[in-house]
Amino acid sequence: MYNQKQNRGTSSSARPCGGMTAGSSSRTAQVLTASGRVPASCPPGFQGRYTVVAGDTMFTIAQRFGVSLQALINANPHISNPNLIFPGDVICVPGAPPGAGRVPASCPAGFQGRYTVQPGDTMFAIAQQCGISLQALINANPHITDPNQIFPCDVLCVPCPQPGRVPASCPPGFQGQYTVQAGDSMFTIAQRFGVSLQALINANPHIADPNQIFPCDVLCVPCPPFPVLPPPQLNLPCCAVMEATSEPMPGSAPKGVALVQSLPTNWYRIAIMALGLQAKLLSEDEIAEAEAEAAEAEALWQKKFKGVVMIPGKKEISFPLFNCQKDPSVWSGAVDLNSRPTPDTKIAVVQVRKGKDEILLKASLGRCGCAPV
Repeated sequence: MYNQKQNRGTSSSARPCGGMTAGSSSRTAQVLTASGRVPASCPPGFQGRYTVVAGDTMFTIAQRFGVSLQALINANPHISNPNLIFPGDVICVPGAPPGAGRVPASCPAGFQGRYTVQPGDTMFAIAQQCGISLQALINANPHITDPNQIFPCDVLCVPCPQPGRVPASCPPGFQGQYTVQAGDSMFTIAQRFGVSLQALINANPHIADPNQIFPCDVLCVPCPPFPVLPPPQLNLPCCAVMEATSEPMPGSAPKGVALVQSLPTNWYRIAIMALGLQAKLLSEDEIAEAEAEAAEAEALWQKKFKGVVMIPGKKEISFPLFNCQKDPSVWSGAVDLNSRPTPDTKIAVVQVRKGKDEILLKASLGRCGCAPV
């Protein structure tokens, strides 16, 4: 119901028509928003509904509309903690105290804004200053029972000189409605409210050509998207202990560790050290085939174990492990990557067997860490 320019702190006591706060239909608060708390109803005599924007507090809203903080809190029992309000919450604004002026419950869709009467004002003078007919101003303010009698602090709805295009409804989760002012464009309005141009266009299908908007057109302003948090990153260097995945061979106790570190070249290295590895015996068919092809048998021996890196969304990376001591159960190897490993990266030690590889050790980098030095 209140236009977003008012939400940004425009004073309602400035001279016309720059002193008006551009407005929106009372339908703004009738749409249940997905992002904010909405009252089931507002108490009799309330000024209207207000949609909270970033930076608002109950105190600043109360000051803005000339009501006491306690009156504002009492009018909004759906806000369980008045110290915690969020963008998208809808607040009932109670009526101003006696002597503060007559305030309309709502203004019609597509009106220019609200104007607070100053000493010496008349309906005729206000109509002239705002470029509208006297009768149009009178018709827009039925709460002023005698147009010849207006007083300072009365609030008037100022209609548009020509009716603009008004949406039938706004999508759930929108911030509010905004009445286009001279010089506006869809791009500048999107920037003002922190939403993308495409989101603003999508929320306003009644605007057939987004490049052609006119003063007094009414736009639905969607809520800005929730901030996209960057994916969690590993603190490097770090180590992940590898655990056995299957029943070990008799007399063996395989275990290993993976070291992840960043390189000066902006690449990343994953190194594996595995102990207690013992290759499971080849089947008779595999032995016969390996003996028939000596070169292949040698290749199988040289690549008896390999390391595997599995980064979600990327191709699996394999690299050889080498027997680095006289002890045939100690194997190590490393691979350099051009993309940073993520906490959901998986690392494994695999026994290479013709036609069937078997995972012996595995680790997730989600448990990768290093003790402080």
